[in-house]
Amino acid sequence: MRVCITTITTSNYYQLYLPMFIYTLRKEYPEYAVKTFIKGKLSRATKSALKLMNLEYEKPITVFEKIKEKESTINCLRFLVPESHFKHFDYVIFVDIDLMLYRTDPDLLKWHQKRQRRMKTVYAGHHGPWRRKYRPEIAPRGWRGKFERVSGGFLMVTPHWFAATRRARKMYLKEAEAGRLGGFREFDEVMLGRIMKKSGLPMPPFGFSRDLRGIHLGDFKASMSHRYGSKKKMKKYASKKNIRKFFEYEKDPVWKGIVKIAEKNSKEIKCIMGKARHYLQKRLED
Repeated sequence: MRVCITTITTSNYYQLYLPMFIYTLRKEYPEYAVKTFIKGKLSRATKSALKLMNLEYEKPITVFEKIKEKESTINCLRFLVPESHFKHFDYVIFVDIDLMLYRTDPDLLKWHQKRQRRMKTVYAGHHGPWRRKYRPEIAPRGWRGKFERVSGGFLMVTPHWFAATRRARKMYLKEAEAGRLGGFREFDEVMLGRIMKKSGLPMPPFGFSRDLRGIHLGDFKASMSHRYGSKKKMKKYASKKNIRKFFEYEKDPVWKGIVKIAEKNSKEIKCIMGKARHYLQKRLED
């Protein structure tokens, strides 16, 4: 089976995650292809970090240069990348750029295939929150109806998904070109839910485990204190096996060099990595 893992970034500090993302995947899943896309240009710091890697990788592909960005626009665009980039693959897995994936048993493909069989459709994913009403200015009735969400940070699709969603994705690409895509943090997941519905595809069932098969560094952003500050949620989002793997990478000279460049060039990433080390160590000691 030909598998591709893909993500997208832009010219802001998030691109500094790109070397971490590629390096981890080339080490953990060398049999998978890794395709990355960028809206804008690679910074000098990102290029320096990529040069530290002693592994082969495909250079990021420039896309969507003329599209204006709002909040979450770039996250939306990952699902609108021309499908011609993925025509040689049997499975494509969309991933957040700050999600460090580790090899697990079962591996990523088998794990997603099991979910796909349960869903009896052309993709595998999990449902976003639906009960909470903490964003009434956006979704007055909570994440229901036209605001129902499909998580965009960990989604596997097949060529049949690209075919089934082609019309809906084309419509949203026109919205992006007109500068109307995005506007709030969860927009990409709302858009993804709408794409599924417009394409006649089922939404993921409630209750699927949110096992990310790695460590999501985005969980340690300042805005996510409700997550990393909760023992219950940390237990759910970060297994001890994956935490140990994280700290193994912390001893890897190449990884350390990549992270050092990221922390030097982004106060945000320096803060995120500091919180990740602190709270993951606490989770190990629980």
